[in-house]
Order: sequence, then structure tokens, then C-alpha cells
Amino acid sequence: MRRADRTEALHEHKRRAILAAAQEVFAAHGLEGATMRAIAGQAGYVAGAIYAYFPTREAILAALLVQSLGSVGRAVKAAATSVAPADQLGATADALYRYYRDAPNEFALLLVLARREVRVTLPADIERQINGRLIALLQALAGAIEASGGLDAAAAQDAAVSLYASVTGTLLLEASGRLDVLGRNGAALVDGAVAAFLER
Repeated sequence: MRRADRTEALHEHKRRAILAAAQEVFAAHGLEGATMRAIAGQAGYVAGAIYAYFPTREAILAALLVQSLGSVGRAVKAAATSVAPADQLGATADALYRYYRDAPNEFALLLVLARREVRVTLPADIERQINGRLIALLQALAGAIEASGGLDAAAAQDAAVSLYASVTGTLLLEASGRLDVLGRNGAALVDGAVAAFLER
């Protein structure tokens, strides 16, 4: 392996280690408690070392969100292509729910951004990347709704936003322990939401 390739591989390894550490720190402490020092410590580096990879914690948060939304979008698309058209809605909603249920730190990232404990100002190109990944995810859900429920494209797009809100709301209640208190099951609620869409 050439020296330049080794250097690039080491750089990418450290970048991934920083992102993995940051995900844990953000999930545990939110944006306000996620200092660069805390992230560096979790990654096993001194604080100054991570500035060569990310200039701010907001840049780290943005990189994690772009990465996470891309991953969940791929999971949803894979679910849609693995079943018959009539079953795509159930498969994609289930994939979205299970992805975040099984990756609670990634779901916590959405909550960090939603809470905005500290105003997050991201560069326009990063905002576009995050929005683009979210739009791609919603388009995958809209395609499944259109295939499963016979809605036209415009109605399916509106329904995709509602379904996304329903699934993430269920996940929020589940993560807070409220579903247990209410005697409800997250997967069953998602199935119920899918059934309601199919009855439209």
C-alpha cells in the first residue's frame, strides 16, 4: 500500500472513530453537553486532535445526521424492493421503525436537532445534504404508499410525511417509556398506522 493510501486510510479510521464516539456523547448528553473535549475523550484522543477532522460539534452532528439518514433511507428502499408492490407500505414502515428502534443513538440524533437546545447553524451545503437525505427517505415511503394504496403521487407524498411523523412519534413514546405505561406496543401501533393508510 502506498504511503498516501495508508495516510488516507488512517485519516478515515480516525474520522469514523470520532463519529462513533460523538454519537454516544450526543445520545447521552444532547448537544449542549456534547463538548469537543467530551467527544475527544470518548474517542480516546486529546481535544485538539479532533479539530483536524471537524471544526465544531455542529459539524460532527451534521456528519452523523447525513450518515444516519442515508443509512435509514437505504434500509427503507431495500425493504420496498424485497416484497411485492402491495406489501411495500408495510415493509417500508416496519423497516423505518425497526431501524431506529435498533439504533437508539441514531434516533437520539434526530431528537437533538429537533430540540435545538443550542441553536444549530449549519453551512448551507450541509443543510442541503441533510434535507436531501430526508427527502429521499420520504420519497421511498411515498413510492411504497403509491404502490400499496393506489394513491396518486401528490397524495402519496403528503401521506409519506404523515407516516414518517407517526412512526417517529411512536418511537419517541417508546424511547421515553410511555408506551409501556399506556400498555401499547410500538410495532403494533406502526402496523395500525399502515392499516389505516391502506383503508384510505
